[in-house]
Amino acid sequence: MSPKVVSCAIKVALVVGTMLASINHGRTVRYGEFSRHT
Repeated sequence: MSPKVVSCAIKVALVVGTMLASINHGRTVRYGEFSRHT
């Protein structure tokens, strides 16, 4: 693997990881609010 491909893969992994983390965070926040209301 060339260095360019490696750096691109790292960037993509970071972006995907950040997106997944924010989605998970949003779910837990929403679920917490929902359980508080009931």
